[in-house]
Amino acid sequence: MSVELLREPVGFVPYPFLSQGIQTLGGNTAQLIRIDIPNILIPVQGGTVADATLTIDHIDGLQTFPDIVPVTNFLQDFLTTYPFLNDFYQNISTNATQTILNNSDFLGLTGTLDSLSVELRRTPANILRYPFFTESIGTETGSLDQNVSVEVEDILIPVQGGTVADMRLNINHVDGLQSFPDIALRIKALDISKS
Repeated sequence: MSVELLREPVGFVPYPFLSQGIQTLGGNTAQLIRIDIPNILIPVQGGTVADATLTIDHIDGLQTFPDIVPVTNFLQDFLTTYPFLNDFYQNISTNATQTILNNSDFLGLTGTLDSLSVELRRTPANILRYPFFTESIGTETGSLDQNVSVEVEDILIPVQGGTVADMRLNINHVDGLQSFPDIALRIKALDISKS
């Protein structure tokens, strides 16, 4: 069973956030927090605007939850002052996740996390003409996973007299990858025909 509470922005947390409590039949409890930070200007690739989602999966049975304001502000500051101007979004989400985990003591998160993820969503741009999502998921024990998705709408597939469909390309990179392939080249390699 789970209960979700969606809270609109308020003064001290100026972003919408979702709190989800989950209880299993065995009595285990889990708590997820998801904070959406829209329209962040990240100074990479000439300055791009993205939406970010910070998801915190707390350890089972946690009774006292950390303040989400410091980690939210930390993430926003990290993204808006990101120093590596030629990085791909995969690098940014990975570095953001790892930096938050490395500073979990300072942010009041130590001992409270099962996992933490940073997802960046970017609208189409000159480099990549399709909506693009990258999510990095990390734990305090050091595992780090990276997922990438690209959505392409209205593809003409030459079967059954010509079918129009939407496609989502999902890539789950190997754990700990530091150098990511250019996703725009992967999309071009598919030779996608738009209807």
